[in-house]
Amino acid sequence: MTGYILCATPRSGSTLLCSLLRSSGVAGQPESWFRLQNREDWARDWGILRSDGGFDWDFYLRAAIAAGTGRNGVFGLRLMWNTLGELVTDLGGAAALDQAALLGRTLGPLRFIHLRRGDLVAQAISRHRAEASGTWHLDIEEAEHPVEACYDFARIDGYLRGAEADNAAWQVWFAANRVTPLHLAYEDLAAAPQATARRVLDLLGLRLPEGRSLHAANRRMADAISADWAARFLAEAGLAPG
Repeated sequence: MTGYILCATPRSGSTLLCSLLRSSGVAGQPESWFRLQNREDWARDWGILRSDGGFDWDFYLRAAIAAGTGRNGVFGLRLMWNTLGELVTDLGGAAALDQAALLGRTLGPLRFIHLRRGDLVAQAISRHRAEASGTWHLDIEEAEHPVEACYDFARIDGYLRGAEADNAAWQVWFAANRVTPLHLAYEDLAAAPQATARRVLDLLGLRLPEGRSLHAANRRMADAISADWAARFLAEAGLAPG
């Protein structure tokens, strides 16, 4: 069976899409298995964390592949741009000309999906609010992190430029590695989540089991505050709305 990598940037809807794909029962268990900041937690969950807080990379790699693979053998993985570089380095291929082939040799045959958000101002505001408050997903973390973010032009501008740079880097990487990804837009995902997720299933040649539906518990976090901040940011930046 094939596997896939969801290539994304922070606050582009990847959590929603991963949840929908997991709910299918046939698209593996896509998650950020190789994100540097989470590796110790994953290693602890998988029982491979040593007493000194470290872990053997070969054990971790095998455990991550197992965790992302469903019963039908389909493997799912989410990668942000910075995590791609970390993973390639860990696989010993930092200087490899064909990094996609390196990933394929390690993870199995792969298809690629590129999820990006058209409204980068909204994406940057969403990331600033999540970073500042500690609440990245409603219903999961909001009770634990009751802090509300404050408007900050410089931080929002920095996150916007970061999203632009990461999207451009993904495009360069796809071209350099002769990868033709399935391009998905956050706006389409937000408007028609099930239909967008079905496009991924179609790419992978997977059929939703009879009687099964695609679902996710994610709640949209954008609100009137986000809209007000967007208008304020555009005005301060001297940009026209839209």
